[in-house]
Amino acid sequence: MSDRRATAVEHLSVLLEQDVIELDVYKRLVDRILAATSDDELGAALAAIPDEPPLMLRCKDGVVHETPDHVPAMTTITCDSGVMRVDLSRATFALDVDLDIDCESGVLSVVLPTDIAVEMGGRSGEGGVSYYRLRSSDQPVARVFVYLHNGKGVVKLSQPRRWFRRGRRAP
Repeated sequence: MSDRRATAVEHLSVLLEQDVIELDVYKRLVDRILAATSDDELGAALAAIPDEPPLMLRCKDGVVHETPDHVPAMTTITCDSGVMRVDLSRATFALDVDLDIDCESGVLSVVLPTDIAVEMGGRSGEGGVSYYRLRSSDQPVARVFVYLHNGKGVVKLSQPRRWFRRGRRAP
């Protein structure tokens, strides 16, 4: 198992040097690899290493609305200030997604699809307001691990609403 760990960390170092992943992602993945105590845990950590370039969305100021078509295994959404809305409800997802959400200040709203399994992996920050009420699908097409850092902003994670039409009742 130690050879697999060393190879994985070396591969992550190359990805970091090529700017495919950021330093915080590198640290988190290396920590997962080194903390693995079984082959299953190591396999899960290795599966989190991206095969495709990560998606990085950022709002530095103003109003930003993003609707990406695909969400790769490594995705980072950052709102430094301003208002940002990211609609992922119609996007295709990699099987396992690490979704890093960072809101220093401002308002960030992320809409996730209903056919995925969502797991809150961690939360940090000085405070701010975070709101999420997410339902996980019984038969998910993807698993999303959310890591939330909220400085002084407002973060809302939601799913599309289901609208039901009421028919007219007969008199």
